[in-house]
Amino acid sequence: MATARRKISNIGGSDVEAGVSPITAEDPKQQSFVSSVAKEKNRSSKVIDLIAKILMVVTILVTLLDLYWYLIPHDVKLNHKKTLNEQMSKFAFSIRDQKEELKEEIEDVSERIVEEHLTLESGEKEADADKLQEAIEEDVVKLKELKEEQASLENTANFCPGCQFSWEGLITSCGKRRDYLINHHGSPKEDAEKAVIHWDSNCAN
Repeated sequence: MATARRKISNIGGSDVEAGVSPITAEDPKQQSFVSSVAKEKNRSSKVIDLIAKILMVVTILVTLLDLYWYLIPHDVKLNHKKTLNEQMSKFAFSIRDQKEELKEEIEDVSERIVEEHLTLESGEKEADADKLQEAIEEDVVKLKELKEEQASLENTANFCPGCQFSWEGLITSCGKRRDYLINHHGSPKEDAEKAVIHWDSNCAN
């Protein structure tokens, strides 16, 4: 009698002699899922590497800038600071000029609206009543926009005096920058704060 033979196969292997079909490791859906997970991990890894490289470059640039400011001669620093102060002072006074121009324009538009209303109510130009009404509506819209712009220039509620001011190696507080413009250049407080925020947005909350 022939001795029965049976080959014991490893898990996942084939068992041809026993007549058992080979066992596949994964079905197509599972393989697709594993592949997509691997791609996502690879993509995330690349993004993290890119962010790390960007942070490294920024750190190096800041360090070099601080080193430059530390190594340059004292008289060069003074000239640099003087130039910055003059530029900031001019900007602060330009804000004041903008406010004056806006104030005059607001007064002109307001007066024109009053005159247009009086003309419309008097009936002097009844034939042009529709055009006059349209002109009034346009001026009202323009007046609103001018007042919003004026409010934006005058609003410094978001100014942060305790925050750090940094510009090309010059590091101080935002409040000290503002006070310097006020005390040494006669800049109005609100305009000085606007100038400081313009130079370093970190001074705004």
